[in-house]
Amino acid sequence: MQPFKLDAVIKFRKQLEDTARQNLFTAREEEAAAQTVLTRQQQDLDHLYLSLQQEKEQGTTAPRLIMLENRIALVKEQISTAREVIEKAQIEVESKRKALLKTSQDRQVIEKMKEKQNNAYKQHLNKKELAMLDELAVLFHKR
Repeated sequence: MQPFKLDAVIKFRKQLEDTARQNLFTAREEEAAAQTVLTRQQQDLDHLYLSLQQEKEQGTTAPRLIMLENRIALVKEQISTAREVIEKAQIEVESKRKALLKTSQDRQVIEKMKEKQNNAYKQHLNKKELAMLDELAVLFHKR
């Protein structure tokens, strides 16, 4: 029986877990950035609708109305693209979260193995110590 010798594996698993944690953090930042873009574009769309309504009420030229409607169509397209980007970012976040979970579980398995082996080693040493103490007691009792 010997003490646990896979400390290098535990260290490596911790590094993998840290890397996975960093990847998850980066993916979440990208998702938040995409959400910010979507929010900004939705605000632009609301502003354009308001401008269009005001222009119609005040009376304006046809080219101005066409320009606003074209801009609205463009912003709607950008919003749909931003929603697709957010969906992809959410999928990426979920995959990174699963990867982090897996690396964390792998590290925990090795740590449990270490704990079990170290406990077994301590029990082995305790048995040897008890055997030595019994032998010493027998030797001193014979004198």
